[in-house]
Amino acid sequence: MRKYFFLCSLLLLFTTMASSKIVFVSTRNGETGIYSMDDNGNNVKLLTDMLHPSFPSWSPDGKQIVFDRRVEPDDELKSHLFLMNADGSNIRQLTLPHEGFETYPSFSPDGKSIVFYSRLKIDEQKWERGIYVLNLNSGVRRQIFDRLALDPHWSPDGKRIVFTSPSALGASGDNIYIIELDEGDIREILPPEQIPVEGTVIERTLPRWSPDSKKILYVENEFLWQEKDLKTTIVRKGHRYIICDLNGNTLQQLDIPKNWRCARTDWMNNGESVILSAHEIELDKPMPFNEPVPLFNIYKFDIQTGKTTPLTENQDVDVAIDWISDTPHSVSHTNKQLLFWGNLKQNNPLE
Repeated sequence: MRKYFFLCSLLLLFTTMASSKIVFVSTRNGETGIYSMDDNGNNVKLLTDMLHPSFPSWSPDGKQIVFDRRVEPDDELKSHLFLMNADGSNIRQLTLPHEGFETYPSFSPDGKSIVFYSRLKIDEQKWERGIYVLNLNSGVRRQIFDRLALDPHWSPDGKRIVFTSPSALGASGDNIYIIELDEGDIREILPPEQIPVEGTVIERTLPRWSPDSKKILYVENEFLWQEKDLKTTIVRKGHRYIICDLNGNTLQQLDIPKNWRCARTDWMNNGESVILSAHEIELDKPMPFNEPVPLFNIYKFDIQTGKTTPLTENQDVDVAIDWISDTPHSVSHTNKQLLFWGNLKQNNPLE
C-alpha cells in the first residue's frame, strides 16, 4: 500500500511538472520582460525584465532559455547573448562585450551550439555582419554566412538552418534561404515574387521548421511604399501564412485572416497547430512609416479545424514567442562537422 501511494505521488508530481510551455516577450507591468506560460495561456510568470531582453528560445531539453539583451539601458544598438535557467535563475552572459549587437538566437538540436545574427563594428569604416554559430563548451564563434540575415533557425534533425535575407535577384523584399550544413550549399528556396504594382514590396519572413524538419512555416507580407510631401507612408495589402516543403513548393496556406499582422510564429502540438503573436490591422490605409508599436496578443491556430484560440488578451505587446513540448528531447549529431563560410562561399547565390 505504501509503495502504491509512493508511485501515485510520483505520477502526480510528474503530471504537475510536465507542461508544454511558451516563452515570450511582453511589455506588461510597464517594462519589457521575458515571460513563460503554459500553452493554454495559464500560469504566466515573469523570468527577467532587466535591460530590455528579447528573442528568447528554449534549449532542446527545456531546461534553459537563450536570449539577447542590451548592454546599457539606453543603448539599443548594443546587445549580447545571455543564457538562463527555465525559471529565470542563473543568468549568465555568453558573448563578449563589443561595439554592435547579437540577436535571433536559436539552439542546435543537440543543445551544444547556438546560431544567431551578429553585427560587429571592426573599425570606423568597417562592420562585420552575418550568421554565426557559437559553441557553448569552447566559446568559439564561427561565421557561416556574411550578409544581412534575420531569424536563423536550426532544423530539428540538425541538417539545415533556415533564415531570411534580401533576395539574390534584386527583388524588393526579403526571401527564405536554407544552409545545407552537410553539402555546404546556400539556396534561396522561393522564387522572388513578380511585383504587381510599382512600389509594392512582397517579403517572406519568420521561417520556422516543423518538428519533423520536412516543412517550413513562414509569413508573406505585401505592402506599398508611398512618398508624399517628404513623408513616407506604408500601405499594408495583406499577410499570408504559408507552409512549404524544402524546395519552396506551397503545401498549404493557412486560413488566418490576411489583415492579421504577425510579429512571430512557431509550431506547436507536434505540428498540428501553430502559434502566432499578431494584431488586427486596417488594410489599404496609409500609415506613417514609424508608426507606434501596436498591441500584439498570442493566438493558437489549429491547422486541421482552422479554429483560432486567444492565449493572451491583454493591453500589452506580447511578441517573440517560442514553444516547447512537455516531452522535450534532443537529437545528437556528435559526428556532424559543420561546413563554415570558407567552404560555403563558392556556392553562395548572393555573390
